[in-house]
Amino acid sequence: MKENTKIVFNYIKEHESENITAPDIAEATGLPIKSVNGIITAALCRAGKDYAVRVPGSIEVADENGNVMPKAVKFIQLTDKGRESTVESIEAEELAIAQAKIAAKNAQ
Repeated sequence: MKENTKIVFNYIKEHESENITAPDIAEATGLPIKSVNGIITAALCRAGKDYAVRVPGSIEVADENGNVMPKAVKFIQLTDKGRESTVESIEAEELAIAQAKIAAKNAQ
């Protein structure tokens, strides 16, 4: 697991009870929003990983005139698998998969 992925995953775990978005994570961690979105998509939400999901929701935002309007967002939430996992368990799983691929390649 890459270092920035660990940062994002741990942040989501620490704020699991809150409605957080990718911009919230980017602001809190100092990581660029593009990096956060990429990590969430590729390392946490992708099929086979399934540590987190994006859940549609809305927040209220004020425009420059002070008018409050709803804005569609996607909240980042852990799946059961994500709640049960740790950085260490994910790294162990990734290592086992990599070793299995090498073994399969060498067996050919």
